[in-house]
Amino acid sequence: MQAGFILGGGGGGGITFLLSLCESRSGTYAREYPCGWTEGAMDSQSKPKIILGAETEYGIFLDHNEERILPDMELFCIERMLDECGRSYVSFGGVRDVIRNMKEHSRIEEEASERRRMFTETVQSTLERSISSSRASKQRSGESGIKISNGARFYRDMSHPEYSTPETTNPYDIVVAERAGDKIVEECRARVEDTVRKEYATASLFIHKNNSDGRETSYGGHENYSVTLDVFKSIMDDGREYDRERRGRGSRAYVAGVVTELIFLFFVARQVIIGSGKVGSESGLTVPYQISQRSDFFSRRFSWTTTHERGIINLRNIPYAGDAFLRRFHVILGDSNMSELSIYLKHGITGIFFMMLNTGFLQEQCSGIFSPLTDPVRALHTVSRDLSLERKLPLLDGRRMSALEIMKLFAQCATKFLSLHELPAVWTDVVHKWDGVLEGLSGERHKHPLSRSLDWVAKERLINAVVRQREVDPLSEECTSVALEYHNLNPEQGIFYRLEKRGDILRLSNDADVERALTEAPRDTRAWFRSELIKRYPDHIESIGWKSVKFMTKEFFAVIEFPNPLWGGPGDAEELLRDNPPLHVLILRLLSLDAEDVVVSLYQRHGYTEGESDA
Repeated sequence: MQAGFILGGGGGGGITFLLSLCESRSGTYAREYPCGWTEGAMDSQSKPKIILGAETEYGIFLDHNEERILPDMELFCIERMLDECGRSYVSFGGVRDVIRNMKEHSRIEEEASERRRMFTETVQSTLERSISSSRASKQRSGESGIKISNGARFYRDMSHPEYSTPETTNPYDIVVAERAGDKIVEECRARVEDTVRKEYATASLFIHKNNSDGRETSYGGHENYSVTLDVFKSIMDDGREYDRERRGRGSRAYVAGVVTELIFLFFVARQVIIGSGKVGSESGLTVPYQISQRSDFFSRRFSWTTTHERGIINLRNIPYAGDAFLRRFHVILGDSNMSELSIYLKHGITGIFFMMLNTGFLQEQCSGIFSPLTDPVRALHTVSRDLSLERKLPLLDGRRMSALEIMKLFAQCATKFLSLHELPAVWTDVVHKWDGVLEGLSGERHKHPLSRSLDWVAKERLINAVVRQREVDPLSEECTSVALEYHNLNPEQGIFYRLEKRGDILRLSNDADVERALTEAPRDTRAWFRSELIKRYPDHIESIGWKSVKFMTKEFFAVIEFPNPLWGGPGDAEELLRDNPPLHVLILRLLSLDAEDVVVSLYQRHGYTEGESDA
C-alpha cells in the first residue's frame, strides 16, 4: 500500500468505519436537478432532463423431437446463454453461478459464513444482506445475471431471459441500446443452440421479442422514466386511495389526482403508436387482430405486482437513486418492439410527457384541455381492439374523444413545451415524427411511410396479405405463425429483419453505433463510470448493481455509490481514471471529491497486517 492510504486502526484488529460521504445529507442539490426540476417555477431558460431505461423479457422455446431430452431445458439454455455472454463480453457475473445441487448450496453457505466472520459485528449488520443474500439467497431462488461493460444487465427472470439497457438520456440511445441487446441475446442463443445440438441433433432454440405465448401467459417489455419526488408521491397517494376505494364501494366512482389521470389518459391513447400487434385475444373474446399484445392482461388501474392483476400504473418503488435526486416510474404497460421507430417514439413521447409532468407544465398550462377517462381499463381494451382508430372514449366532462384525438392534443402540448425549454435537437425530432405518425394513422396508414413503419401496422399488412393470398381465417395457424415469426431474433429467419432489409420498415440507427453499444456504455450517465470499473477492476469487484459497486481486496472492503444517475460520464469521471490508477488510488480520488454525486464507504479487513497488500 502506498503511504497515505490509511484505513485506520481500531483495537484488536477489527474493522473501523472510516468515511461515508453524503450518506445523510438533505440539502439542496448544488447543480441542476437530474430530472430538470428546480425550486420554484420553471422558466424559459430551464433545461429539463429525463432518464430512460428499458427491460425486455424474451420468449424462449426449444423445439425438438427427442424423447430423452431433459426437463426444463429452456432454463438450462438461458443459463448457458448467460455463460456465453460472460465469455464473449467484458462483464461481471459475481452472483450468477447457478446452484444445481445441495452440495453446492452447502459450499456457498460455508463461504458466506466464513466471509461474515471476517468482519466485526458493526459491519455485519450493514453488509450481511449484500454478502449472504447476493451469494446464497439469490442463487437459491434461481435469480442470476451479469453486468456487461456496456452498462446493461443480462439475467434470467423466472423462465425468461431478460436484458436491461443502461441508463440513457434520450430515445436514440435507447434504440441503439435495445438493438445491441437483441444482438447479444441472439449471439448467445445461436451458440447455445450449437451446443445443445451436439447432444440433441433435432433441437432448435428460438428467441422471440414479443409479449405473449398465446396460452394466456404474458411477459413484459418494461420501461423506466425519472420523475420528481412530488410527481411520484402524488401517484403513490392515488394508488393507496384507489385500493381503499376498491376494498370499499368499488372503483368505478374513483377519480384520482390530475397527474394520475393524465397518466391514464396518455398511456391508454399511446397504444396506437407503440403497439406491436397481436393475432387474437386471450380475454375470451373473438378478436381477429388488435393493436397491443399487452392490453388483454391488464385489469386494474393500479397494481403493486407485475405478474398478475396488472395495473395500468405500477406502484413499484425501487428508485435506484438517492432520495434527494429522483424517483423511477416503472412502466409495465407497453409492448416489446422490433421497429426502431416504435422504440424511438415509445420512449421519446413518453419521455416528453414525463418532462412536462415533472416541470408542472401539463398541470398548469394544459389542465383545461384534458378530462379524465370514465373507465381507463375499459378504454385500454377498446383502443387496442379498434383498428379503425375511430372509437370515441367517454370522458368525465361528457366529451368523447378517440385515442388519435387525445394523442394529437398531447403532441400539441409537447410542441408548446419545446418552445419554452431549450432541449437537444433529438426531442424536436421526436415531436416531428410524432406528428408525422399521427397524420399517417389518420389517413390511409398503409401508404404513409412513417405509420407503416410502426410494428402493429407492419404486422397488420402481413396478416392481411396472408388472409388474402391463402384465403384463410385471420385467426388461422398460418396467421398466428407469421405474427410470431415477425419477432424472431434470428436475422436469417425473423420476418421483421427481412422487411427492414428490404426497406419496408424505417431504420433509425446505424451499424457503427450498435456495434459500439455492444461493449461501451452511454457517455452521459453513471453507466459509463460503472462500465469502466468493470473493465479496469474485475478481480476486485465483490458485487455490482445499478447504483453501487462493492470492492474487496486483502486490505479493505469499499462501497462506491452513485445516487445521481446523471453523474459518471467522461466529463465527471475521466480525470479520476487518469493513468489507469490502482484501485486504492481511485478510492482516494473519490474520497477527495466534494460532491453529493458519489458516496464512498470504506472498511478495513479483519486481520490485515502490513506486508499483505495486493495493491
